[in-house]
Amino acid sequence: MPPKVSVGVPFYNSETCIEKCARSLFAQDLREMEFVFVDDASTDDGRSVVERVLAEFPERSGQVRIIRHPGNLGPGAARRHAFEQFTGEYIIFCDADDFVDPRMYSTMFRKAKDADADVVHCGYDVLDTSGKMRILDTVEVSDIRQYRRMINDTTITPFMFTHMFRRSIVAAGEVYAPDFIRYSEDLLTIAQLLRRCEIVACCPEALYHYIRNPGSICHTNKSRNMRNLRHVLRYLDRTERDAEILEARKTYWRNLGFRALRYGTLSVGLAAALARRCRSGVLGDRRLKLKKRLRLAAVLYFPRLFAFSKKKKK
Repeated sequence: MPPKVSVGVPFYNSETCIEKCARSLFAQDLREMEFVFVDDASTDDGRSVVERVLAEFPERSGQVRIIRHPGNLGPGAARRHAFEQFTGEYIIFCDADDFVDPRMYSTMFRKAKDADADVVHCGYDVLDTSGKMRILDTVEVSDIRQYRRMINDTTITPFMFTHMFRRSIVAAGEVYAPDFIRYSEDLLTIAQLLRRCEIVACCPEALYHYIRNPGSICHTNKSRNMRNLRHVLRYLDRTERDAEILEARKTYWRNLGFRALRYGTLSVGLAAALARRCRSGVLGDRRLKLKKRLRLAAVLYFPRLFAFSKKKKK
């Protein structure tokens, strides 16, 4: 009998944090599971840590596979290889530096079966180094079009670790996820998979515990991250046929513009792209604070001045 839920855990040099993650996974109250750990050519002893924790859960020994890449291929390749290994009815991912509630996967699987859902979402909390916690995305949505809009206008964060998909949805066709994308790959994957979904269900409680790590990919190499996000948004826009989703995604473009301004990575080309897509709505986007809207509007309404200022700095 195939497992009910498959969990993928890509990891790279996670020796110091993966123990808590693995322990929370093996302690799940759902018995019929499988776990696919993908070692992306780590140079530390993370694999041994997973094996040591597994020894404490002998009932899980036949449910765990650990795959090692010959070189560091990135999160996209790690997830793709996990997808290829999954045999469960539903699939989900977990980051190696986070941990999960012991009821997480049983709760989500039960919700999936009750609603016959193609995708199930749960909320999460964020823990920082000072111990402060924020609870996010504890929403209840049952309409798939509304859910897609909320993902694309940033109302709901597109994290793979809070989305459990029916495996047949993933297997229904190719998912564009190039290896060079190492930031916003969750948005890229989820936006594509949601196009195939007809039924969504939500668990309005924080079942996933996200550890804020200042040294993670999300918080380093800002210039590359902005390039990756721009590539993701351009691809999704180019392949999207739903006008409402395109309109909703303009919020992402505006956020990209403000982040690029803040990080000093806003190029003339990006300013022009933003002006074409979302200039008219930037002042009215109340998701951004007024100061942010004014700064971004100045660039988008006067791109020539922006280009001139960039030349002067050189």
